Amino acid sequence: MQLNQQFQEIAEKYKQDNEKFEVYSYVFKYVETDEEFYYYILYKKYQQGKGNMVLSSKRGLIDKQEAVKIAYFFLTHNGTAKAANHVINKNRKRSKEYVEELIELLLKNRHLLKPLQGSIDIVIDILTLQAKNTERINQIYQELLELDQGIHTGTKVLTKELWQKGRNLMKDFDALVYSEVKEVINNIPEAEKIMSYLNERRHFSFIDRFKARKIAGKMEKLYGAEAKQDLLNSLEGFEKDFQGNFFTKTRGELSTDEYVQFIHQMAEYEYKKNLLEICRNP
Repeated sequence: MQLNQQFQEIAEKYKQDNEKFEVYSYVFKYVETDEEFYYYILYKKYQQGKGNMVLSSKRGLIDKQEAVKIAYFFLTHNGTAKAANHVINKNRKRSKEYVEELIELLLKNRHLLKPLQGSIDIVIDILTLQAKNTERINQIYQELLELDQGIHTGTKVLTKELWQKGRNLMKDFDALVYSEVKEVINNIPEAEKIMSYLNERRHFSFIDRFKARKIAGKMEKLYGAEAKQDLLNSLEGFEKDFQGNFFTKTRGELSTDEYVQFIHQMAEYEYKKNLLEICRNP
């Protein structure tokens, strides 16, 4: 994105020693039909972001409070795009086929686990949820990718409506992963009952022991000690603030809606606080 001579001079004026600046490749408008739009300028020193500035196409340099408000739209959309490429991209690569194969094995061999029919139903419900969530995570990833590409390679304009669409998709993702982790953790004891039973050779004939070992091995990857600890670590990570402190007294105590509302409010507060500190607008 190119600045005119006047705006170039304003950006240069607020540059500090050994800094360079870059202008984001898209602009922000509240609505598509607005004549006024906003540039976002990032100041860097040795590739590290050091400050920013927002310029209005009509008014030039705007006051700091308004600049922070506009910068928030730029940075949170940028954060949404990064989340799509990293966190969401990692989650979407979970093997749906692996989960579906385990469901099939449990259904086909549930006669081997006669004392644990209730536990089997619970574990199948969890597996079905995980498979369904993987599909939805892939949809969220694709929608965010298309949204961001449309802005960067198409219109070159981020509107409040597009920004809100991206944030809503992120909220959907946050709700999915948080609720799933809590659901799996709460029901791991049922999976542990099944794995313990499967690992007792005396429960099975010689031929059935091979089937039992196969099912137990697959379940171990999803619900064994290592997987369980990973889930607990994830839940702890979800419920920490930006300083690494827990914002809940007990892990998993918040409802999904409460959790999503809280973390997005917390993120907004932190973003705007940091923006106030680094904004070069007077």
